[in-house]
Amino acid sequence: MIWLARLVWLVFVALAAVIQFAAPRALGIGPFVPDLVVLLTLSFALVARPLGGAFVGWFAGSLTGWLAGADLAAHAIAGCLASFALSWPGERGVNVTAPVFALLAALGTMLHGVLFVLLAPSTGIGGFMQDTIFAAVCNGALALPIGVVAHKAFGRPTG
Repeated sequence: MIWLARLVWLVFVALAAVIQFAAPRALGIGPFVPDLVVLLTLSFALVARPLGGAFVGWFAGSLTGWLAGADLAAHAIAGCLASFALSWPGERGVNVTAPVFALLAALGTMLHGVLFVLLAPSTGIGGFMQDTIFAAVCNGALALPIGVVAHKAFGRPTG
């Protein structure tokens, strides 16, 4: 049954990638545009074991790189490392409550952005980091309801 939930989560990540690349600015409010793929990936990572989080991060990063026509390796490695890092609190027995879940999702979005800039540096780093900060704020706010769904689907209790 848990495999079905994981498969459904991967389908949601793929749908989020398609929606995000079809109409990225339509999803936001002003400068605050969520990164749905990173949000769903990190939400899964927060309730998964490190290997599962790393796999979903790699899958989402590869899919994002492929859809963007960009550096596939940088997207995949940044997603894999950020998701792997965010899966450790739950693995170590930390009770990830809803506010902590939102904060970790925002911090994970920042980590993902920094890793991506380090792996694939570009000339517009300032604008990219500003967009990453805005996405982190949005992802943190949207992580509250998604975190509840993730906890229900994958069985780790929330506080």
